[in-house]
This record gives sequence, C-alpha cells and structure tokens, in this order.
Amino acid sequence: MPTLVPVAPPAAFAAADPTAADPFDAVPVGGDGGGAETHRRCVSARHGGDFGGALAPSPVSHVYLDRSGGGVALTWHEPPSAPAALPPEAVVQRLWADRAWRGALRTVDGRPVVVLDTGRLNMDGGPDFRDARVRIGDDLLAGDIEIHTASALWRAHGHARDPRYDAVVLHVTLHADAQTGVLVRRDGTILPEVVLAPVLDGRLGAHVAAFFRPPSADAAPTAPRELPCAWGWPAVTDAALATDLADLAAERLARRARRMASDAAVGSGDRAAALDDALYRRVARVLGYRVNADTLGRLAGRVPLGALHALPDARDRAAVLLGVGGLLPSPTDALAPGADAVAADLRRRFAPRATLAPSLDARAWQRARLRPQATPELRLAQLAALTGATSLMRPGAARHLAALVAGAADHPADALARVAAACAAPPPSDFWHTHYHFARAAPWHGARIGEATVARLLTNALLPAALAA
Repeated sequence: MPTLVPVAPPAAFAAADPTAADPFDAVPVGGDGGGAETHRRCVSARHGGDFGGALAPSPVSHVYLDRSGGGVALTWHEPPSAPAALPPEAVVQRLWADRAWRGALRTVDGRPVVVLDTGRLNMDGGPDFRDARVRIGDDLLAGDIEIHTASALWRAHGHARDPRYDAVVLHVTLHADAQTGVLVRRDGTILPEVVLAPVLDGRLGAHVAAFFRPPSADAAPTAPRELPCAWGWPAVTDAALATDLADLAAERLARRARRMASDAAVGSGDRAAALDDALYRRVARVLGYRVNADTLGRLAGRVPLGALHALPDARDRAAVLLGVGGLLPSPTDALAPGADAVAADLRRRFAPRATLAPSLDARAWQRARLRPQATPELRLAQLAALTGATSLMRPGAARHLAALVAGAADHPADALARVAAACAAPPPSDFWHTHYHFARAAPWHGARIGEATVARLLTNALLPAALAA
C-alpha cells in the first residue's frame, strides 16, 4: 500500500495543530443536532476560513502522490455529495489502509472482524479496495471493501444497484447513521458493516491534519530497500542473464499451457472444441485488459464460440456481443452524428438473437482511465472480427495454432509473425475507424488490435493454447 499524500493540499490543513481541540468531536454520531454548525465555526476559526466556513466534501477524484515522488495516480470513486460536516472520504481510506484502530473490530451486529489483508487501493471505478481478506465471525471472506464517511452514502451513490459492488464483503463507515446495519447488496443480502469512529487510535482531527500535512522538507529521504543478493548482480554475465530469462519465460509459458488444458478439461464432449472454448475465453479476458478482464470473461461465458461461428457476417457477431454485453444504445440515447444508423442496424441484427443469453448490466464495464483503444465497444468489435468461422479463432483454432508453430520449429519468428498478423483482423465496419464508442466521433484511427495487445495475446492465450493442443 503506497503512502498517500494529497497533491496540493489545502494550506490550512498543512499548518493544523493536531493537539488543538478536535472540531470533528463536535459532530455527534447518528445526526446533526447542532453539531455541524459548531463544526463549521471550529473549522473556520482554526483554518482561517479556507473552506468558506465548512470542510469541502470529498471530490469526484482523489489525487495521490507517493512520498518518494514516484508518480501520480487518480482514483475515481464518489460524487461530491458527502455531508459538509464529515472529512473527505480519502481520509477514511487512509485510516483503513493504515489499520488506524485500537483493539478488535466488530461488525455492527457484534461479530468479531479480523483483517488479514486490507486489500489494494482501487485506482479505477468500483469499490475502494480490491482483493481484501477478512474473517467475520467464523467466515473467511475474500473480496472488496467499500469505504464511506456515512452508511447512507452506500445507497445514495447507487452501489446497491451496481454490479461492480457485488463482491464487496465489508462496508467500512466512519460514522453510524440511520442506515447503519441495514445495507444490502444488489441480490438483497445484508452487507456486513464496521463503524470506525468509536475505535480509532487517536482523535479523528489529528488523523485529518496528518493526512493533509505534506512531508517535511527537512525529512531525510527513505532509502530504497536493497534487493536480496543485489551485491552479486554485477557479477552476472549477459549470457547467464539471457539464459535465466529464457528459462523463466519457458516456465511461464508451460504454466499457462497447463492452465489452458485444465480449463478445457472442465468442458465436456470433444476436447478440441473445449480447448477452442478455453482459448476464446482467454482471448476475451486479454482484450479486456486489467479493468474489464472479468466482465469480458463473463460475456464470453454467455455467448458460446459456436454461436459466433454460425454468423458469417462480422456485423452480426458484433451485434450479439454488444447486445449481450449491454452496450447497444437504445433509440432514445444521444449519439454521435452518423452513429444512429449504425446503432439501429446493430439493434436490428441483434433482435432475432436477443434470447441467446441474458444481457450484462452496462455498469459492469469500467471506463475510468482507459485509453480510447481499450474502450469496451471497440474491444467487442475487435473480438467479433476474430471469431468468425474463417478467422483466427475458427473451429479447431488451437490445433491450427499448434500445427503452425510445429511446422515452423526452425523459424519460430516466422510462425509468430503469421499468428500476429492473424490477430490484426479488420473491424466489422469502417465506423470503428472514426469512433471508439457510439456517443462521440473521433479522428480517424486504426481500429485493428494494437501491437502491445497482440503481444499479450501471444504470450497469454495463443501460444499456451498451441502447447496445450
């Protein structure tokens, strides 16, 4: 977990005295009761009125800077609707990441909570922390953590209806309110919840002041931790390094091939068809990159590869993928000039196939901080181009790849070049050369899969499938 420091923090908080009277103690838990006005007067007096008499609410995006100056990252979480009497949500994120509580945590219904891993800060849309592990009572849970300053914000921000929050295993709120303990997920199950304010290690005002105080200019920079055995690195020859890298690459490829074969074994019937299905799902995940890999993987699970093979026109395949993916615009959506006709044609093509599978919720797709080339709509158009009966992922694709690689054993670079060329199939229509999605036109661009993504497809999907076959 990086040390989080706001970029360009308010000067008032940077100069705040953490030993002074804590203005946040004036806000009673569970309601205002006049405490908010007391809070506003304290903040105004203590910080010179920088916030106009009230603490600014949590912004749409919190900007963090590593103390070492190693880079800036944006997190996209909450709209600016937090009550003015509460500190920014980013402060509560820091409290969670730093385990800034004393004693044992308990859920609001009394179950003990053991935090095995606070998770990693999510730099994209969705829950605040990913891949956390907590034990609640006798249950060991792995999933996401959502942070708020008040319980009511879970519903106010629409998380109870958002599929991106289905994997939240614990809600962490700073203060309790009327909705504490009764929050539910999208499927109606009760969401376990912890209230931090009563168990904080120290006063909240001190934590807020520490959050906004920049690192001292006189502080000695933290020396980078030396890697084990780094002292011997200069003695490693280039030849030895090349050999070790080649061995590690071979091990990694073999691992992925074993996983591909294992995924195929889960299927039933013809092994070649099962291996093609496993390849298709893996290609979909790679095209989804990091933030949309799971969503594209779920879409590939709903739209069988055989169903796409049965559609010779790439526009029909794109219509099915976009329709089941929940990304086909409705007739009432505001679209870019010229996009209405394309969207209408796709809806017409999808209509007779709409019962193929239930559509995903469009909110499942992440868009924050994505490069235009990685937008979900363009990725699905590219996947449509790869899944035709005569395209890269044709029937028997894994065996075809295996034969191609084996036949060029003496010239592996030629085999890789041929496979890479097959990845660069043209998009279903010229529309994608001037659009990344339906809402806005873009300057002309190449709509084929880029070189970096082709490289990821080769190493994570195509070559493992060839070895597994």
